[in-house]
Amino acid sequence: MRRVVLVCTLALSLAVPSTAVRAAPRPDDAGSGRARLADADGDRLDDVLERRLRKAEQGGRHAVVVATDGSVTLAGVRRSIGPFSVSRRLGIVNGFSAHLTDGQIRRLASTPGIVRIDHDAKVVITMDAARSDYGVEAARSGLGLTGTGVNVCILDTGVDPGHEQLDSKSIVWSDFIEGSATPYDDHGHGTHVASIAVGDGVGGSLAARFGGVAPAAGLFAGKVLDAEGSGDESGIIAGIEWCAADPDVAIISMSLGTMLPSDGSDVLSLAANAAVADGKIVVVAAGNSGDAPDTIGAPGAAADAITVGATSEWSAPHAAANHSDGIFLAYFSSRGGETFAGDMKPDIVAPGVTIKAANANTASGYIVHSGTSMATPFAAGSIALALQAAPGWSSDQVEGALEATAEDFGPPGKDQDWGAGLLDVLALAAEAEGQAGSTSFPRHVHVSGAVPDGGDWTYPFDLASADLAVPIAVSIVSGGEWACQLEIPGFGCLDGQWSPDLDAELVDPDGDPIALSQCMDGVECGSGRQETLHAMPTVAGTYEIHVYAYVGAPNDGTGGSFELDLSTGPAGDEAPPPPPPPPTSMHVGDLDRSSVNISSTRWRARARIRVHAGGHSLLPGVVVRGRFGPNGATLTCTTGSGGACTLRRDLKRSRARIVFVVLGLSKTTYAYAASSNHDPDGDSDGTRITVTRP
Repeated sequence: MRRVVLVCTLALSLAVPSTAVRAAPRPDDAGSGRARLADADGDRLDDVLERRLRKAEQGGRHAVVVATDGSVTLAGVRRSIGPFSVSRRLGIVNGFSAHLTDGQIRRLASTPGIVRIDHDAKVVITMDAARSDYGVEAARSGLGLTGTGVNVCILDTGVDPGHEQLDSKSIVWSDFIEGSATPYDDHGHGTHVASIAVGDGVGGSLAARFGGVAPAAGLFAGKVLDAEGSGDESGIIAGIEWCAADPDVAIISMSLGTMLPSDGSDVLSLAANAAVADGKIVVVAAGNSGDAPDTIGAPGAAADAITVGATSEWSAPHAAANHSDGIFLAYFSSRGGETFAGDMKPDIVAPGVTIKAANANTASGYIVHSGTSMATPFAAGSIALALQAAPGWSSDQVEGALEATAEDFGPPGKDQDWGAGLLDVLALAAEAEGQAGSTSFPRHVHVSGAVPDGGDWTYPFDLASADLAVPIAVSIVSGGEWACQLEIPGFGCLDGQWSPDLDAELVDPDGDPIALSQCMDGVECGSGRQETLHAMPTVAGTYEIHVYAYVGAPNDGTGGSFELDLSTGPAGDEAPPPPPPPPTSMHVGDLDRSSVNISSTRWRARARIRVHAGGHSLLPGVVVRGRFGPNGATLTCTTGSGGACTLRRDLKRSRARIVFVVLGLSKTTYAYAASSNHDPDGDSDGTRITVTRP
């Protein structure tokens, strides 16, 4: 028998520091002896980080947050400990976040002016931000919808009827694991899921913040997964049948799926389709198998089910516990592909990144999970609001309204990554009411781009002071295919990666990288098909997204196409301005250098070329040819809409410096005027520059 497992991943939940320097202890840690964010020995290092440093292998990097007394500068810190990239500037503590080596962290701790260095632990979002960001609060307050009269049947690990989010509900129960007549949850996943969908928000001081989407909706709960979070396919099908047989059930919600992908022809998917044929609306998680195409399992592959992927929220203040860096597609969210060409999956995406909801068997406790498991009940609760207004809607009508009112991200229309786009609960509910309305999401743009072999692509965008309250988020999905690197006859592919291997970075107006994505080797990575950047902006000005081909085995700098979605402040859509008409000549208007250590034995030289048209306006679409050293290979990159691109070469530590030379510029209808090359910084002549080892 095939086993079906729940589809969520755990995320670390931490209290927000009560001041910039001293972290407030977690209440549940008091006297427990468990690790906490503290500095018992007074060496300015978080004790948890010290443990990590003792256990970690030499040469690795650690994500840290640094607080200072305001007397030190980034330039001064770099002089003291060596070069590094800033992930985020943190003005509230006069500090920053970065990835530093063991030695850099220890040197930094002894630097005058440093107050504290902490491990950059996860800080979670909560349901209040997700509800607000996706239009739930507006649908409930503006249209008076709470899910009254609509019953949701949740098939999962059970429910805890004693938790404050569920204790007032008359739960209709069936246990397909142990046969108990009394509701229980020996895993916790089902309680978390149920509270997201229909938690009533009544209880202690936290209850209203973490209440569900449809607080007045009724709850049917079928336990089809055991204490380990898995169950037989046959038991799941029995649960579907139980939900479908009850005429009072309107929605069936399943945050579960098979480990293997499906084309929708399996029995579990057929059972989901049959429930739809019986008049139910079936909402299913896409799964957490990552960013490669065709990774959706059963029953998410069911043609008639509403399949839900995961994305993030955006509005919580930077210092709040529920802050999340903007709207980005969750790297773990399973994707559609050629298997679903005639029935594109997923259908919709909803908030599923670090969601805080009910913790089973705690009465009033809350816990954080991430996954399409969390996005699914959010969508189910949203549909319950709509059905209160339009109780006669069929599954086809609900799906059509979901897709018609979604906030479109990704390529225009429905696609294999974002589906129809972000769930807009206010727009869905308004459609059900026969009214007009929509949620004001942050400004966002979709851009198609391509990176040349061994090259770079740049996209600049401007933020005003009014935009700084909204995070920057970038989701980059590459074209290409999965390439096997190690195949053993009889066993199949044991190791591989997505090709092309594109990496990305986000650079602030001062030229400092504030976010870096290097999948498959970085964090928030699946197969390497998606790169994710997100950061909280701190200064107004021109930011840049750089997408570049990784140079090194097994990719060797192969470029390729990609689709990019950028989300920034303020709320409301805005298309990028069209470029001005160009003059007919071009030259290098700025030539900059930088270098970074990439390992204990190698470093990377970078040359950034900005091209000007004859009138000194920035010129995109220029193919730049250049070379590092007299015997280096000719490299190319294409300037982005900001008129710039970057070329790179990796070198051994034994080489202290290298000269980069611009060999040529080419663009249709433009002539390269090399004699006009210049560099306002004065560190080059605009044609050649020396890059030194960091």
